[in-house]
Amino acid sequence: FAPGATQQLFATLNRSLFHDIFELDIGGYRFRAEGKLLRRSPTLKILLSSPSIFFEELFLDRDGSLFNFILQYLEDEELFNVPSDRQVCRFLQAEAHYFGLPRLEALLSEHLARNAEDAKTFEAKKMPFQASSEKARLSPKCLFGACRPLSMTVVS
Repeated sequence: FAPGATQQLFATLNRSLFHDIFELDIGGYRFRAEGKLLRRSPTLKILLSSPSIFFEELFLDRDGSLFNFILQYLEDEELFNVPSDRQVCRFLQAEAHYFGLPRLEALLSEHLARNAEDAKTFEAKKMPFQASSEKARLSPKCLFGACRPLSMTVVS
């Protein structure tokens, strides 16, 4: 055997003995996942097939708080719930790009665009309260319910 082939053989045997389970350290967060799940990501597939992966451990200097979303997506694309937080979605888009998941990137882009449109529609529907003069503005007392109307007219 050539030296590289021996290493590859050792790594393959070692993985099969442990049912293809990998330990991952992603930005300080520890994960355990099956190789078949991780290989759904082109980036992870390349990293896991490297002959330098002997003991099913992989360290990536990425955002570990977002990697759980990546694992959820890899596990079942159809049941994946996009995070409601827009900032998390933006950061997750970058992670999806890194891990080679263009459909997740597109899903997040659509979600962000839809939410931006919803926000614009909501803002357009709101009736802005603008006082015509300083006298018409409510005093702090009125804001907290301390003032009462002087008169009331009922129209039937």
